[in-house]
Amino acid sequence: MKKKKITKKKLIIAAVAVMVCFSLVQYFSSKKTEGTELADTSMEMTYVVEKTDMRKIITGTGQINPSDIRIVSSDKKGTVGEVFVREGQMVDRDEMLARYEIESDDESKQLKIDSARYDLALARKNLDDLKLKADNLKIYADEKGAVSFFNDEGDMVSEGMTLGELSEVDILKVQSYFTGEQLDSIYIGDKAEVFLSDYLITLEGKIVSKDNVPVANGGGSIGYLVEAEIEYEGALKESSPVKITVVNSTGKYTSPFTGESIPKDKIAIKAEASGVVKKVHVGNGDLVEKGQLIAELESDDLEYRIAEQKLFVEQKRLNLNELDNESSSVDSPIAGTILNVFVDEQGYVEPGAQLFEVADLEDMEVVLGVDELDIMNVFEGQKVSIDCPVFADEEFTGVVESISLKGNGSNGVTKYDVTVSIDDRKKLMAGMNVNVEVEIADLKGIVAVPVESVSKTDGEYFVTVMDGEGNRIEKKVGTGIANNEYIEITSGLEIGDTIYYEVYSMDMSFDSRF
Repeated sequence: MKKKKITKKKLIIAAVAVMVCFSLVQYFSSKKTEGTELADTSMEMTYVVEKTDMRKIITGTGQINPSDIRIVSSDKKGTVGEVFVREGQMVDRDEMLARYEIESDDESKQLKIDSARYDLALARKNLDDLKLKADNLKIYADEKGAVSFFNDEGDMVSEGMTLGELSEVDILKVQSYFTGEQLDSIYIGDKAEVFLSDYLITLEGKIVSKDNVPVANGGGSIGYLVEAEIEYEGALKESSPVKITVVNSTGKYTSPFTGESIPKDKIAIKAEASGVVKKVHVGNGDLVEKGQLIAELESDDLEYRIAEQKLFVEQKRLNLNELDNESSSVDSPIAGTILNVFVDEQGYVEPGAQLFEVADLEDMEVVLGVDELDIMNVFEGQKVSIDCPVFADEEFTGVVESISLKGNGSNGVTKYDVTVSIDDRKKLMAGMNVNVEVEIADLKGIVAVPVESVSKTDGEYFVTVMDGEGNRIEKKVGTGIANNEYIEITSGLEIGDTIYYEVYSMDMSFDSRF
């Protein structure tokens, strides 16, 4: 077979075709590049001034830690004979954590220390008892009811004395006798249908008690007493005749006897401490809720005894500390929880060796850095909202405890440490990260405009409005606080005014002709 011969003419044509294709590619590429440009686009916006609510907050994150953490160190060298606590255990202030091995000639000294420790515990218990009595000077309602108070302000009362009574309200009590056979089928909580024959109405209640002791009812009949209660906002004359029918899953049981209404229970209001009636907070016949404060007593003698006992406790504590300075015991400096135990029994320690770490876990705090631009809006006692990712459904609160006077600078930004005390840690644990929100302002019904609509020139603020001839003009305004979206306007604008402003954005546009 003969091979085809490539002529010179064909080579020239092919070369020309390649060059044309390359030129076309270059052309279209350059056109596409020329059609691509950064466009600075803007959109005109209008805003009609109206009253609005505005909230400004400062947010931050931090790690919660106990506000008081102590390292208990050894003050002598020797062997630790006993360790009395474990990690996670709660301890009281001055509670013994460990004891060094005691030499025989130190045993009498240790006995004195143990005795002083007992005296301190007893003194503290007596102080707690007195404080409990002081709490009892406030008299609260044990149940809901109508109150009758027998004493006036200034009256002297003694412990255990009856000061008044509470009468049950919104309830009727009735009773009737049933036969022994019926009683076996009646249970506490069963439905009770009570017919009031004087009023020809039937009310629904429940069985609250039954008595298994038989009672003779005349004519040789024996009955067993059953009591029912009815929730009813009204009164019923005592001993009014009733007919009770008990209804449950086993049937209906109507008493063969005529029952009667019975008096409502009365709860005595007693003084739990002696004193003088300082304040009566209710009037006779008033309806009070369970736990409501009824009256307050005061006792100068009790206040004096509490103050005296506090001094006595402090004296016992100082006595114990004086003995402990030369003793073989290691005591907790605060009330709290043992976080770490660094020593084992029979371990040898030198002065300064760390033995225990104890912290007050009920008093937790978080420290966050606040920018210098916001720090002047933060003050001690300010309320704080806290949330923790670990407990997504829980809300925590706190207050600003302290503000550092010295800032920490980094990359041209200065921040100040703000310590926030957590009100109730609930299940929060030391080391957990939390988000903190400090509310600077929560304004209602103010005039505010978008921050983009306000410009600043020579320290003054302006917005764009339209004059009576339809021309755009700059109008000076007074400003207040601002957040990321709005700025408060304190002067210069009225409700219903319209302002104009532009919102700019960078856009990449392409020539799409090809």
